[in-house]
Amino acid sequence: MERPVDWKKLQHAQGPATRIPQQIETLGDASRAGDDAYFHLTEALVAPGQWFPADAPAAELLANRIRDRAPGLVRALRLLGDMAAGDHLWLVAPAAEEQRKQSSAAAKTFEHASSVASVAEEFLGDEQAALRSAAIFFLALVGGTAVAKKKVADLAEKDPSRPVRAGAAVALGFFSRGGDSDARARLEALPTEGLPGSGRWAGKAIAGLDCTDDEAASGAAGWFTSIDTTLVPWGRGDAGRWVTALLAHSEQRDVVPPAIVRAFAAQGEEDHKRRKAIGELALDLAGFKSQFDQMEVAPPERLSDAQRKTARSLAEMQDIVPGLRWGMPGSSRCIDKWLGLAPPSPLELEVAPGERRWQRTRARISDETSAGVVIDEAMSALTPVERLDVAQELLIGAYKILVQTDGDIPPEAFEQMIEAAGAAGVTWAKSFLVFAAEASRRNDNLFMLTDAHLLAAFKVLLRQGIVVEPEWDDAVGFEPPEDARLVLEAIPEERRSEMILRRLRLLPDLGKGAFIAVLPPVLDLVGSPELIEYLRKLLENPKISEIAGPEIEDQLRAPT
Repeated sequence: MERPVDWKKLQHAQGPATRIPQQIETLGDASRAGDDAYFHLTEALVAPGQWFPADAPAAELLANRIRDRAPGLVRALRLLGDMAAGDHLWLVAPAAEEQRKQSSAAAKTFEHASSVASVAEEFLGDEQAALRSAAIFFLALVGGTAVAKKKVADLAEKDPSRPVRAGAAVALGFFSRGGDSDARARLEALPTEGLPGSGRWAGKAIAGLDCTDDEAASGAAGWFTSIDTTLVPWGRGDAGRWVTALLAHSEQRDVVPPAIVRAFAAQGEEDHKRRKAIGELALDLAGFKSQFDQMEVAPPERLSDAQRKTARSLAEMQDIVPGLRWGMPGSSRCIDKWLGLAPPSPLELEVAPGERRWQRTRARISDETSAGVVIDEAMSALTPVERLDVAQELLIGAYKILVQTDGDIPPEAFEQMIEAAGAAGVTWAKSFLVFAAEASRRNDNLFMLTDAHLLAAFKVLLRQGIVVEPEWDDAVGFEPPEDARLVLEAIPEERRSEMILRRLRLLPDLGKGAFIAVLPPVLDLVGSPELIEYLRKLLENPKISEIAGPEIEDQLRAPT
């Protein structure tokens, strides 16, 4: 008779294994508790190329649950497969399979997993896509009979679920790496389009098969499309981690980062945290993080061709660029100028052989140097209009100069600079407002360039008796309210409400709330029956209403 397992004496990655049996039991819970148990068990029992004393007894419990068809089969198959693999993200490495075979620590865990391979094979025909997907994942990592492998190949070609077809293609990569020539032939014959095509690329990468650069770029990018992560175990819900593992030993690592960024940007994903995570992944894959310090701005001549392409692609997600470090220039608006692909501002011009103005300015940044001294350095020996060009660039985040000095160019000083430039300043202000209006229509992040800076330019023009042109309307700011009213009163009444409606319709929902929040002091100038009705409709959305605040709702309760 076997002695009972003394779990408290066994260790896993995070300490004593006392809670393992209960957590395995909780895998069958259909609620959030089951997901939490799966997460904690993965953290405890799955580590790259490592197996712990608690792994084999835990694997036996999991195998028994799978054999008994206990609730939570999808989680159990995924977890046991990952444990047998020593982490599937590690197992994709070319040498990992041989290392696993030589590990005595892995043997018992693998034995328990292999004992239910025939049960997993049965699930390949299940009507639930999630269970088919989990069975494919398990068999890819544990192995199966020739019949099982043929069934997986059939699913790669014909399964009605795109994510399941993609996962089956990945499994064919593992089978091919193990010497299965039929799996290799069927992998090569799969289509290259969409998510299944991304599975084909991943499978070929695992098998060590050649891919074209286009296949690698589109294949990697496809993992970042909007897919149901319940059907995609690869990467455990993190496409970045999965693609990074696949590319770790690839010579095509350079072609992938810009493709990932473009694919993600094309989705229109609004979650800033996810967008920034993709940006940082692209920088990592392109070598920025290993080559440059966090707050460094890279001299463009030190960039590889792949890094230049990656930087250019990131300009398409302009809202995240100010927060990207490791060599990036701090503003999407200056990326092309930084790379020498667009006419330079004074910041990109050389002040000495091999030294650009932005480099000299950044060299003055230190704990002992005030922001004012650094900004003066950026503007030294410039004409009034050139100083305005530099002020605009700095305010939109160029070269992280204001960020690192905690500096600013106040709206009042900005207005004085425009005035000091005389007639040339008036011409400059007109161009500046065209730029700002275009940026508004694209919902660009203008960083430290505030409403007050935009209104300062309008005020200079109004003092010169210049009529507000329609092409500037979308640059009108609303804070401070007294300046906003001055500018709005100079715009014909019918254009005011049209401008507000147009700008609101271009904004995402969260942006609508913030925009509405600044309207109360000027609502009497911009209100129209159509606008009032539109605002009331928008405020039925609780998220917009919460951001907009109560003042606008109080105003809208009044009769139209």
